[in-house]
Amino acid sequence: MIPKVTAIDVTTVQERVYRELRSALQQGRLVSGQSMTVRALARAVGTSEMPVREALRRLIVEGALVQVPNRSFQVVPMTLDRLAELTRVRVALEGMAARLAAGASNAAFVARLTALNAQMQDAVRAGESNDEILRANQEFHFAIYTAAASPQLLEFIDMLWLRSGPYLSTVLRGSPEARDLFRRGAVSHDRLIRAMARRDANAAARALIADIEQMASSAMKLLTPPAKKRRRTVAMAA
Repeated sequence: MIPKVTAIDVTTVQERVYRELRSALQQGRLVSGQSMTVRALARAVGTSEMPVREALRRLIVEGALVQVPNRSFQVVPMTLDRLAELTRVRVALEGMAARLAAGASNAAFVARLTALNAQMQDAVRAGESNDEILRANQEFHFAIYTAAASPQLLEFIDMLWLRSGPYLSTVLRGSPEARDLFRRGAVSHDRLIRAMARRDANAAARALIADIEQMASSAMKLLTPPAKKRRRTVAMAA
């Protein structure tokens, strides 16, 4: 007879560090252009430097980080061209996932989305930290992408969020109207939930795409150089 024992977590320290840094990128806790050192990260996560180095190496391969000359690492800076391309790809793949999820929707799924969306709205209204708002937003979206029941599609979307998550944080931190953006984003979430309740695949995709494009538009305004903004204003006035 084998005695009752508690299962041991066989996940390596290296893997846990990698997952934590990955989550920090996807949820915007690490922002576009942010620099970090191995020593500082090891101190923050409470490990030796070796697992941190390996995690950073993997994130460089995945296109989320770059190594800079002073032996530190940097979240890949967001540019207008990079953001535009990421948005186009996200619209295509995440719109597809919303359609698939709508086809498989049921009452329990709609109830879960409603609860997750309420968490995000409550966090915005209560003035909670940016991290809490972005965490709730990510959980809402990935509940949909997981419900699409397409492992390869989920893998691609997961990679896109690894690269685009830091700009969401940039929007939330860099725009005076940022929290209002998330309130309006919650309106898109409401439309998306109603579409899921009706199992309306096209309406679900439209609502999700509107949410993506709204945030991307706000980020593009922050990334546009002041001189270019002035030229655009003058051209419109003429």
